[in-house]
Parts: sequence; structure tokens; C-alpha cells
Amino acid sequence: MMQIGDSEKIWQAFKNQGWSKNIETLRRYFHEQGNGERIVFVAHLENETAGYITVTKAKHGPWIGAYEAQDFNVFLPYRHQKIGYQLLQKAIDWTFARADCLTLAVGLHEGYGQAQKLYIRNGFIPDGGGAYYRENKASPYELYPLDDDLVIYLKKERYHAV
Repeated sequence: MMQIGDSEKIWQAFKNQGWSKNIETLRRYFHEQGNGERIVFVAHLENETAGYITVTKAKHGPWIGAYEAQDFNVFLPYRHQKIGYQLLQKAIDWTFARADCLTLAVGLHEGYGQAQKLYIRNGFIPDGGGAYYRENKASPYELYPLDDDLVIYLKKERYHAV
């Protein structure tokens, strides 16, 4: 779980790979973990922050109120080492000790390709409701930019019949 100094370490890991992340968001995550609104699992490898995943209650999408994995990142030097799988499994195990499903949203552009494959391989299935854009259901035949806000929602159920 996220410890007191992890906000700064995660922020620095983003900075090291040339990505920006608001340090206040990371500090808020730690505060929310302290009051039970969010859980944050952080992976460390050789004393370096390798990635993290958060779980909170969904405020948007098709499963409002269900547990939702959010803000899942494995930093570039640590990819392809099963760290993402381990973080996702930790989030699944934690959730399934409390509820029967874990949901998430994943972007549709190529940058999310590895995440899409990870989720499908681990039993997450689409909700069947199509795409969402900026937390609203996308309308058929409308145009939307292929950016980080164009997503589909997936769900993994503890007891899934094939």
C-alpha cells in the first residue's frame, strides 16, 4: 500500500520519463487511502518505484458505485517484467475480498494497447455499451478525438460463467 513518501517518488518517476503528473493528485490519493476512499498499491523494484494502481468507487460510467481500478501506471524501465500483472492481481484480490466485481475504463488508442491485452487476458470483459468520452456515453455517428478520454468500460466478476 502507498506509504507517506510514495507520492513524491511516483511524481519523480513520471518526471524521469518525461511525463507530467500533478503532485497534488498523488498526495490526494494518499489522503484518500487514509480515510478509506481509495486504496493505492505501489510496486518497488530494487528500491525504485516501478508502478502503482488505485482502486476506488466508480463515480462515472456504467457501474457507478462499484469498485473501479483507476490511474494504473507501470513506468517505462519496468515494463515487460510482470509488474503490471502483479499490481492488477493485487487490486483484484483486494476487491474480491470486499465485492464480486472490479471495473475499469481503458483508452482506445494504441498507447493503451498493452493495457487492453492485460485486461482481456485477466478476464475483464467489455460492458457492451460502446465507448464513453469524457465520462459520458458516446453517441453513434458523432466524431470524437482519439485521445485519452475516449474509453470503453470493462468488468471482471468473481464468479464468471463462460
